[in-house]
Amino acid sequence: MTEETTNRKARVRRLKRILVGTFLFLLILPTVLCILSFARIHSLEKKIDALTVELEELTRPGRLSEDGLRPDRTGSEDSAAVAAEGNLPEQDGSGEAGGPDAGDPFGEAEPDGARNPGGDDGQAGDATASEALNGTGQTDDGIRRVYLTFDDGPSIYTDDILDILAEYDVKATFFVVGKTDETSLAAYKRIVEEGHTLGMHSYSHKYNEIYASEEAFAEDFQKLRSFLEETTGVSPVFYRFPGGSSNTVSSKDMSVFARYLKEQGVTYFDWNISSGDATGGGLSASSIRRNAVNGVANKNTAVILLHDAADKYSTVRALPDIIQDLQAMEDTEILPITEDTVPIQHVTFEE
Repeated sequence: MTEETTNRKARVRRLKRILVGTFLFLLILPTVLCILSFARIHSLEKKIDALTVELEELTRPGRLSEDGLRPDRTGSEDSAAVAAEGNLPEQDGSGEAGGPDAGDPFGEAEPDGARNPGGDDGQAGDATASEALNGTGQTDDGIRRVYLTFDDGPSIYTDDILDILAEYDVKATFFVVGKTDETSLAAYKRIVEEGHTLGMHSYSHKYNEIYASEEAFAEDFQKLRSFLEETTGVSPVFYRFPGGSSNTVSSKDMSVFARYLKEQGVTYFDWNISSGDATGGGLSASSIRRNAVNGVANKNTAVILLHDAADKYSTVRALPDIIQDLQAMEDTEILPITEDTVPIQHVTFEE
């Protein structure tokens, strides 16, 4: 073998190594760049999340001040502002239990057009009605009473909510719909056994069926009441209209259904604070907490609307902070609705 041949083979081997190295480099480079890009994106997402949380905390009324003390919520301008714009009567908006109404993409109808106290529909429109709506009537003992109410359950999250309530030794009210699966049957029983109030929210939660006529409403009501009594041994005496008593979905005058409930010895309850968790936009836990707590300082009777439907995990996450905020307020008790509770009703009806 000549020297020239040897050199040629050496050059070929070097060329092969260069080509293989270049190929491997070009093969690995995109993978490395992708990994670096993903790491960078993940880092940016974490920073954005942190900034979002920080912003929400900075804008949340009742946040810790620079000296580490929580400002007095009473008289807070921020609280009053949110109460004015965020805690008006709302409709929970579900066309069926656990899901937003098809006619309302946000899952919670706006109060525009709702029947208001003092309207021309045979409804009372005086200061008493206003106080009943706002919960601003004075209490004899100076104690503010707060009622956590959960609509549309039971669901996969009801047990989690009950666990949290038990942890903080708090009783609540559950306005339930009719479900016959084993998990729901166990949840109904647990609600009663652990001292919470079991209320009714219709069996089907289908507006077009429930509000079709007084007969249809009565049939749905009796079906749910009998079902709950058979399941738990308790005959509920509290009711929350799907959409609230001020809903504009019913083509019938709501006074017809309200009078029927009274004939059955049942009191209906609306709410005067909405957590906003009925919306279909995946509201954050911090927003739900803020909505639920901000208006309480301005009321002596506060009924907070929450949901324990299957898509309300943010509500579960928000609940511990909501309870802690409420328990930190002076002269405030968190209670289940009982026969001694002042009814919060969006509209009242003449006899």
